[in-house]
Formats: sequence, C-alpha cells, structure tokens
Amino acid sequence: MQLPFFKNKTSDHPTSYVEVQNLRKVYKTPNGEFVALDNLSVKIEQGKFVAFIGRSGSGKSTLINCLTGIDRPSSGELYIDGVAVHKLNEYQLARWRGQRVGLVFQFFQLLPTLSLVENVMLPMELVNSYPPHKRRKRAMELLGMVGLADHANKLPADTSGGQQQRVAIARSLANDPAVIVCDEPTGNLDVGTAQQMFRLFQDLRDQGKTVIMVTHDDDLAYRADHVFLIESGVLVNEYLSDVLDELTPQQINAFIQHASITDFAPHMNIITEGTFGDEFFVILEGGVDILVNRNNHEVLVGRQTKGGLFGEMALVDGTTRSATVRADRETGVKVATINRATFQQLLDESDSFRHHMQALLASNREATNRKLGEVEMA
Repeated sequence: MQLPFFKNKTSDHPTSYVEVQNLRKVYKTPNGEFVALDNLSVKIEQGKFVAFIGRSGSGKSTLINCLTGIDRPSSGELYIDGVAVHKLNEYQLARWRGQRVGLVFQFFQLLPTLSLVENVMLPMELVNSYPPHKRRKRAMELLGMVGLADHANKLPADTSGGQQQRVAIARSLANDPAVIVCDEPTGNLDVGTAQQMFRLFQDLRDQGKTVIMVTHDDDLAYRADHVFLIESGVLVNEYLSDVLDELTPQQINAFIQHASITDFAPHMNIITEGTFGDEFFVILEGGVDILVNRNNHEVLVGRQTKGGLFGEMALVDGTTRSATVRADRETGVKVATINRATFQQLLDESDSFRHHMQALLASNREATNRKLGEVEMA
C-alpha cells in the first residue's frame, strides 16, 4: 500500500538511495549540550551492505535512530529513496517506518505472548500491508527463509537466542522493506550464530536490499561492502581512507581507536616551530596555515584543508618541529590526532605507509624550501 505523501519525489532529491547531509544531533544534559552527531554526511547506494563501527558513545546508534526516524536530528537533512525523512511528522514517520524500513535489534524485541509466526505477522497488521487472509502465509514463507517454519507455533521463550534473532530478521522483512537497519544484531549471540546472521544479511543484500548495520564486531564489519568508522559523531574514515589509503582497514580502525578528536579555535597554534613533536594530525574540518620563522618574521609556506595531514616530519625524522601550524583565522580546524607510539606502529606494520610518509616529507621539504627561496628573492 502506497501512502499519499510518498508518491511524488522532489526533483532535487539526492541520487543515492540513502543520503545524509550535515546531520547534527545535540542532546541537552545537566552538564550542558552533548553533541552526538557533528555535521555528519554520508551516502549509501541501493543494494549495498554497510557497517558502522566505533567506540561506545561515538554516535553510531544515534545515527541509526535518526536514519529510522526513532530520533529527530537537531539539524541537517536525511533522504531515503527520495523521501525527506527529516520533514515527516510523527504520524508520517510511523507509517513510513512501518512500510519502508525493517528493524533488527540486539535484544530481539519479540512479544513473549505471541507465537513466532504471530510476531512476524504483527508488522503487516500494524500498517495493513497485506490482506488478513494472506498474512499468515507471508509470515510462514519468511520463517521458512530463516529455517524456522517448523517452529512457527512456539513462543519465543521456547527457542534459543539465535532462533529468536532469526525470527526478528523475518519480522523485519514482513512488509518487504527496501532498507534493513540492524543495531548490534549479533551482540548477544555466540560466534557461530553471529556468522549465520551475517550470512543472512549478505543474502538480503544479494536480493537487492540495502542493509545498514551497527556492530561492535570489527571482523564481521569488514566483510560488508563498506565500513564507516565513527568517532565523536564524525565519519573519520571518510577522510582517512583517502589520506591513508596505504593502510589496511584494520590499521585504519587502529588509528581510530587511538585517535582523539580536537577542535582548535581560529588562529590558534596547534604545533610550534622548534618544539618537540609527539603527535600526527589529519584535518577533518576547516584548515591550517603552515608558517616558518625567517629573520624574526613568519613566512606562510603552505595551507592544508580537509583531508590534509601534518606533523609527520618530526615523527619520521625524530627532530623538533620545523614549522608552526596554526588554525585558519576564519574557520578554525577540527583534527584527528594520534601519538608517536601509534604512528610508529603504523610505520612498522606497513611498508607502503612508511614510504608514503617519507615521500610526503620530501615533497613538503621541497615545497617549503621553494617558498622560502621565493620570499628571499622578493
């Protein structure tokens, strides 16, 4: 059944199946505002299986709640199949979610007094998506798909955790949604059962469903089509995967696990020429100016913006900082930072990363010397 307010898509809606634009979510707490999502943007193509990973409190579950309309973003835009989800009212959200999105939770959320088949039928009844005489047949087909047709009349309490999660997946498919959203779906399962659940999600992807999963299991996550690493409400790997593409996904994840996210106010020094260097930086938002002191005057030798990196020279050479790096005087800068030990571990584990850093160091030196030469000749 098609809802009236979903029939006409706007001509300017994004082309990606799921597109999040500058999504921000701020919670009011007794200690002030807590920013759970910080101008996050992401695109997901139709028929892909993507996973979001990150430390506890990184913002991944908040993102899932916004994607499904369970929570409202403070600002930004969210489109799924052309529907501006952020513009729907509560009634429209409930109807849209029931018809378009399949939800799978960590704790199954099966109704204990209903049989397995009745649990799967329930979403059809809530949005009246199938005629009453067809609902049980549809539910039995879905239970058969997850290998539980023979258990259809059991209560959830009479089945294992893995079986209940399979029922939850069958229930999520009741209204044939195009998007399946899973929040820690393997969190309460043993390794073998978690593998089975993951294969089910891959099968759904192969059938053309878009599967979005939040998980704490990095090994499973990296078998998805794409992995998004979230830290402090920012999709850090969208920058790191380009800048640090010599690293494996596991090494990029190690970077994230050890990284801290810091905002520097406009015109604030981040590193100072002549000081000891112990950190490596990747720019997430904004930009920096790179300055060298010559005859008691600062010379601007370069600028870096989003996706740029700095601080590698002192770590590779083991010397003091050769330049001052200052946050852009207009925008300031947001950076991801790792310490010397983590940087050195990445150098030791990846020959290509080490060679890339050495080449970058040589290129930066050449550019700096060229700029200084131009200044001296002027």
